[in-house]
Amino acid sequence: GAASNGQGNNLFIRAHISKSTAFLGEPVTVIYKVYNRYPMVNFSDVKIPSFNGFYTEEIALDKNGKGVSETVGGIQYTTLEIKRTLLIPQKTGKLE
Repeated sequence: GAASNGQGNNLFIRAHISKSTAFLGEPVTVIYKVYNRYPMVNFSDVKIPSFNGFYTEEIALDKNGKGVSETVGGIQYTTLEIKRTLLIPQKTGKLE
């Protein structure tokens, strides 16, 4: 899934989800990546949504992670993974 399609934006965040359907108790990974066209931006204050109906566990990231080049809609961005969360569904049905 994507928080924004990113087209025409110089800075946006996308949430990449490992799978859209899971069994009760089956882990799903969410990776938040910043797509950036600015030379220097501080991402220490990013607000991440809460996940109702899931047990969540934050996965430690390499603090020295380097930006990676990625092209979205023909525009080149520097991307940086800012958060990785493990979600484990605690109930059945459609969860958002």
